[in-house]
Amino acid sequence: MLCLVGCSHPRPHYPPFQGVETTSWLADDAVLPGQSPSDYLLSFEAGSRAHGCRTERVGGGEHPVPRSQYQATGDENRYFDGIVAWCEEGAISLLLWKDDRVKVGCAKPTTQARCDLLLQRISDAR
Repeated sequence: MLCLVGCSHPRPHYPPFQGVETTSWLADDAVLPGQSPSDYLLSFEAGSRAHGCRTERVGGGEHPVPRSQYQATGDENRYFDGIVAWCEEGAISLLLWKDDRVKVGCAKPTTQARCDLLLQRISDAR
C-alpha cells in the first residue's frame, strides 16, 4: 500500500500524562543513566524520532526546561516539561517531576514489561 500524505503513527486521543497512574496511563519512575533529567528528556525525544515515532513537547508547568538551554530556535522564552511519543507500539511520555525525577507513562492498554521494552527500543535507536 502506498501512502503519500500523513503516513505517520496516528495521534490517538488520550488525556495528558500527569506523572501518575490513571485509567489511561501506566506510570513509573525512569532510571536516569548518568544524565540530568532535562538531558534525558532530550535524548528520549531524539531516540523516539529515530525509532520512527512522532513526538510533541508538552507542558511548561511546574518544572519547565528553558528551550534556550538546548539551543532551540524560535521563541526562546517557551518552556516544556515533557515529551509524548506516538509509536507503532503505542504512546509513551516522559515528564520532568519533582526532586529531579522523570516519570514515564505508557498509554493503556499495556503492561509494565511492554512499556519498559518500548523505552529500551527508543533508547537503543539513538
